[in-house]
Amino acid sequence: MRVTYLGPALVVRDHPAIQHMPVSDLPPTCYLAEVVAGAGVDGELIEGDVLVADEGRVAGHGDLVVARDDGARLCAYRAHRVGADLRLVPVGGGAPVMASRVSATAVVVRRARHPSGDGEPVEGIDQTLVDAFAPWFSLPTWSTPSPADARRFHDCCRDYLQDHGAQVQAEGFAESLRGAIRRRHGGRWDDYCERALQHRAQCAEAISEYLHDTQQALR
Repeated sequence: MRVTYLGPALVVRDHPAIQHMPVSDLPPTCYLAEVVAGAGVDGELIEGDVLVADEGRVAGHGDLVVARDDGARLCAYRAHRVGADLRLVPVGGGAPVMASRVSATAVVVRRARHPSGDGEPVEGIDQTLVDAFAPWFSLPTWSTPSPADARRFHDCCRDYLQDHGAQVQAEGFAESLRGAIRRRHGGRWDDYCERALQHRAQCAEAISEYLHDTQQALR
């Protein structure tokens, strides 16, 4: 899947897709890339998605990466470890290539998505946050106080903060996840769901603030 280079993440601030995405905490090795038109509107990535790619990170198994193919075209891949080698599978289909066959590999650390059709961003939505917490809210028991669901939520918090290092704000967390949870569970939403989401949002913010205030590095 082809993507277009937009520029350094700390410089390109006027793109509509990142207006609600925190970028000030990103290292200078990050840049923005946009999925080209014609990529379709279904699948892991769709046309108009904006990716934050970090050239300073080493790609590992399961990472979404951006790299230049042997024709110097910038493309998106999913990385898979095969023994001591790393194989890159093109997002959207295509023949896999070994990582040694591409150049300028960068790991995608955040992404933002336009809604289908109108080219405007979904206000307040951090798609990377949605993706990170999907293992928790995808189960029908997400809103219950069960220990298993609490563990899944905390695992998602750990993984998100390890991968992105960004502080989580309760309001932004709830705004980003509310719509995704409703869609995942057939539109069902009531006061119980809202209270459960707000509780988890406050927990995520508290965990993030504690790690930030105590200067604990998760990476």
